[in-house]
Amino acid sequence: MATTTDYLKLHFIVFLWSFTAILGILITIPSVEMVFYRTLLATLGMGAYIIIRRGNFRVNPADLIKLVGTGFIVSIHWLSFFAAGRVGNASVSLVGFATASLWTAFLEPLSQSRRVRPIEVILGLVVIGGLAIIFSFDFSTSWAFCLACSAASRRPSSQSLTPNW
Repeated sequence: MATTTDYLKLHFIVFLWSFTAILGILITIPSVEMVFYRTLLATLGMGAYIIIRRGNFRVNPADLIKLVGTGFIVSIHWLSFFAAGRVGNASVSLVGFATASLWTAFLEPLSQSRRVRPIEVILGLVVIGGLAIIFSFDFSTSWAFCLACSAASRRPSSQSLTPNW
């Protein structure tokens, strides 16, 4: 049963996602530079955390390949997300980003070698119907929407590379 705390967490996450899209539009540097600086800050923060916790920076070669692959996929995700905000607007970016569950439903079975569940297909069709209603068949922001969907479709790909993290 969902509690009030669960709903507050959900609303906070939605706020953060929308705030990220708005900041991506308001910050004037190009998307590539913005993703680079975000990555640099995250790397410094994680490095500081590991040093404070007296952790180990060593990674075996197999895990390093997975981490670099995941980093590449995540960078494409953020580049697509911020580019969608620049080409369209924040709401188009977030609607495209909301298709992540649809992409997960179709791409996860491929990466995990399992069958597609019928309920996932039905819910995917509901998502597509909802998108048609939201956009009212106005395709003036279709490029931005495609970029946002590209960002959303990267999530299951990165999760399949690092299932243990």
